[in-house]
Amino acid sequence: MQSLGDVGATLQEGSSIFVASGHLIKAVPAPLIVHVLQMIARNVLIFAHHLVIVVLLYAVMPWPLQWSMLLAVPGFAILLAVLLGSSVALGMLCARFRDIGSAIVSGLQFIFFLTPIIWTEDAVRGTAFHWLLRANPFATLLDLVRRPLLSQPTDAEQWLLGSVYAIVVAVIGLGCYARYRHRVAYWL
Repeated sequence: MQSLGDVGATLQEGSSIFVASGHLIKAVPAPLIVHVLQMIARNVLIFAHHLVIVVLLYAVMPWPLQWSMLLAVPGFAILLAVLLGSSVALGMLCARFRDIGSAIVSGLQFIFFLTPIIWTEDAVRGTAFHWLLRANPFATLLDLVRRPLLSQPTDAEQWLLGSVYAIVVAVIGLGCYARYRHRVAYWL
């Protein structure tokens, strides 16, 4: 989850989590959220393994550390809330309608190219495409983690947007969970 590629992989895995765990869902009477939390925890552990590379790079090429870098932690928490809520909602949607999974994969690939990862924000600043940065929630969520780590300022608008995204997606995910959790076993 260090980049949008990892976020996309988590969302892709989250969209198929209930289908992939169908045998366990039918056999073991456990809450469905357990499967989503296990998937999120596995991806956070993979992210932690990637952090070892950052520590090794710091040992070889030290750079100045600042207290503002700790703002990446609440940004990461907001990102995790979005991933949890969207994995529950997308997982239930894909369990009910199996064909949507391939559309999600294509959509995530499209969003990857619309997010400033392989291109910079300066490339579209002042053009007609600048609205894509503000309309793309992945750009905001990525900036909440990336900007503090690069010692760049994150404005209050991004924190507010990220928090709103997390709340909205969590409410949608919890609403889907509350309403459809008993039906998922029949959809599999």
